[in-house]
Amino acid sequence: IDPNVAVDSVAGLRLQHTLFRRGWTLSPEQIQIKNTAITDLTGDEETRLAEMKGKSRYNLRLAQRRGIQIREGTAADLAAFYALYEETSRRDGFAIRSFDYYAAVWQGYLAAETDAANPAGGVLLLAEHPEESAPVAGLFLMRYGTRAWYFYGASSERRRRDMPNYLLQWEAMQWSRRAGCTVYDWWGAPDQLEDEDDRMQGVWRFKQSMGATFCDHVGAWDFVIAPPLYTAYLQAMPRVLETMRRVAGKTPPSA
Repeated sequence: IDPNVAVDSVAGLRLQHTLFRRGWTLSPEQIQIKNTAITDLTGDEETRLAEMKGKSRYNLRLAQRRGIQIREGTAADLAAFYALYEETSRRDGFAIRSFDYYAAVWQGYLAAETDAANPAGGVLLLAEHPEESAPVAGLFLMRYGTRAWYFYGASSERRRRDMPNYLLQWEAMQWSRRAGCTVYDWWGAPDQLEDEDDRMQGVWRFKQSMGATFCDHVGAWDFVIAPPLYTAYLQAMPRVLETMRRVAGKTPPSA
């Protein structure tokens, strides 16, 4: 199990005590990123701008001055977004799935957004420039109830100096608030803030500069039924994941 519960909350402390007492163990292999960063959307626009660092406010406005434009994508834009996602995975060395896998997920959330009775939904946001024939950055945002998640993000080397990601994230928060969300979940933060070697430190600093706060979760827990098989699994998984990351970094661009 991987509960969405803060580790130092009353519920988190009670849950950890209960899990320990019933024989569960904190998983050494946290498949999903354990911690996250969140932005409170209940304040007005000026409040959110004030919570950002000065450099991020500057970069947001720089993107606007340099002609970066944000638009909502449709199902017809998913292939272009996936191409950006492939480029990002090669550059940053993480494994991704096939286009068909993501398209099924993305199309499901886009369809839910058109149903007023559905508490779920999503949006594809693309950062574009008039002089570029393809998007320079993009993200897919999912929402449920009053919470929105920045789940998939991608960017190109093109126009990086125009700071498209700052404007993209700002517009994502604006969209989330208009959709009735009160929390923007940035999905991912370091396991330990003081660990400078954590691979999430760079993205955490960006999120923090945009006004996000750190949220430490209880993480994933395992109930071990067959200890020998569990030990073998724990020994094998890091090697499997590392191989997947290496393959992702060497995968050639799709045609």
